[in-house]
Amino acid sequence: MGALLLPLFTLLAVTFGLAWWLGLRRLQRATGILLVLSAASILVYTGAEVMTLRARVLWHTYMLPVNLALTALLGTVGGIILISRLLPPAFAPMPRRPVITLGLAAATTLACAVLSWALLGQLGADASFPFAASLFASYPAWANGLVASLVTWAVIAAMLNLWRVRHRGAVFQIVLAIAMLASAWMFRWIVFMSVQSVPKYGAGLYLYSMPLGSDGLLGIVGVFGLCAALIAILTFALSLYPQSPFRLLGRMQAAN
Repeated sequence: MGALLLPLFTLLAVTFGLAWWLGLRRLQRATGILLVLSAASILVYTGAEVMTLRARVLWHTYMLPVNLALTALLGTVGGIILISRLLPPAFAPMPRRPVITLGLAAATTLACAVLSWALLGQLGADASFPFAASLFASYPAWANGLVASLVTWAVIAAMLNLWRVRHRGAVFQIVLAIAMLASAWMFRWIVFMSVQSVPKYGAGLYLYSMPLGSDGLLGIVGVFGLCAALIAILTFALSLYPQSPFRLLGRMQAAN
């Protein structure tokens, strides 16, 4: 299913961006609706694929797809802030209030989801939370991960509130954007990579070390490099052609 859902999402995302650049608002709105449905399908597919295994108690919870969605929303807001700082001056500045409101809503809802997960665990309705609590209490690596997650959330919430009170400069916005993107990455790293160290058959944690080649650290660096290259190419193209020929022609006809 992933081989069908992921390419469809990519195609819709490219179509959405192209419709915006060409000024085709109806196509953009229609594609936006399909894009939301496509994103939801990937979320349900990925979350269900991970949480469906009862043998993996830590991930066997319905809160996993919820947290995937909320951290993705937080990362999306961070991406919006970061891209807005890289766009050419020809584009209008990013509207600050809606972005801050969306970021605070994502951070608040994420905190409520985590508290709900803990409450369900305490009530005996979710076995994954007691398992996670035992990992946090027994192993320093998991305890450090928990502390880092809480500190990152607190920093993001504090920075969003500071930005809401008064406008902040480019450095502040870039740091906030990186923190939001890092939070989404940290959650996925714990879900998909730290699970390698969870006991499968015996007691204790299995040692896991990241390879340094293309299947490990070099691959991560390569993905970041690919993202940086794509952003550089797109922003450079937008600086040369901030408006498509179709939009310019429409404005000239309207002026005449």
